[in-house]
Amino acid sequence: DVSREQIEKNVEQASRINCPAQFRTHPAEEWRRSADVVGLLDCIEHTAFPGDLLEQTEFYVKPGGVVVLTLPNGPWSLHTDNMKNVGAGQHIAVGNPDPMIAYLKSRGATILGCELLQGDSVKVNQSLCITYKPC
Repeated sequence: DVSREQIEKNVEQASRINCPAQFRTHPAEEWRRSADVVGLLDCIEHTAFPGDLLEQTEFYVKPGGVVVLTLPNGPWSLHTDNMKNVGAGQHIAVGNPDPMIAYLKSRGATILGCELLQGDSVKVNQSLCITYKPC
């Protein structure tokens, strides 16, 4: 989440565990359409506005490049009609890939792959991995 409120919250939480955090910005235009692959690995479920995160991520992908998206494959459901307002502090995930794939396709994405990845411990459920080409 790139909101000022979330950044301040993250800095405060890091200082509580004696781990000073710094957040820096960079000139986005210099990086526009510069990456062949951008990975969002188990992070979208922690954002207040996942639709915005996807849009911002795609800003950096070269034409023909891809986004690799992973998220927990848990018992929650993703409400793709409300991707702009999931609500800070909520955890999102999908029980099946259909809602996320439908949302990405509605944004013009081409789905290149979708698979379940096994966790590496008893506590970790499967993760959903979707590879797609933004429009």
